[in-house]
Amino acid sequence: MRTPREGEIVTTASIVSALKVAAGDGVVPKSWNTTYTVQVGEIVAHLVMRAGVITVGPGAAENPDLIIVAGPQIRDVLAGELDAQTAVSTGVVRLEGDPALFERFADTLRVPYSPHVPAGA
Repeated sequence: MRTPREGEIVTTASIVSALKVAAGDGVVPKSWNTTYTVQVGEIVAHLVMRAGVITVGPGAAENPDLIIVAGPQIRDVLAGELDAQTAVSTGVVRLEGDPALFERFADTLRVPYSPHVPAGA
């Protein structure tokens, strides 16, 4: 699904689950030490890339390196259909922190749309 259907509600569990799926095997370079807070509407989750692994959980990160504030279109970033620079320049996301860390986020986390879901659905 590309956008929530009428009556669908984005929950903390759905955002945390989406980020966990997007993290895949959860392996990143051991040198990465980056903490993100992701806010989608009123929902807040955190994602940490540290010691070669990605962990995800509900709530804000303590002292995040980057805060990502987004709407449902963050899903297009996770699907790889919207690159980080375009997401920022078009206002799909608002960042508080180093924008280069958003490129890392967008390049690392991936969960493509199902080929059975048509564009615009």
